[in-house]
Amino acid sequence: MHIRNINTILMLTAGIIVGLYSLITKYSLERTAYTLIIVLVVFFVIGSVLQGVLNRVLQNAENVQQETIKKELDETVKNLEDETPE
Repeated sequence: MHIRNINTILMLTAGIIVGLYSLITKYSLERTAYTLIIVLVVFFVIGSVLQGVLNRVLQNAENVQQETIKKELDETVKNLEDETPE
């Protein structure tokens, strides 16, 4: 399972907050544009790093779970082979 769109959601949420704050404080259009571009880029990078870390953690957890299931199945097969008469 891969996590997608965290960087986009984080970036757009930050952009909405900055846009609303700029409207409330009556920033000039030029200052709002520069601030918004910087915020969008920074939060896109943060979201991309976060998404990569979460995907890696989930992949590792999935691998551990698959290994555990594989070991249990191997033990079950071994036990069944031991119990069957020859």
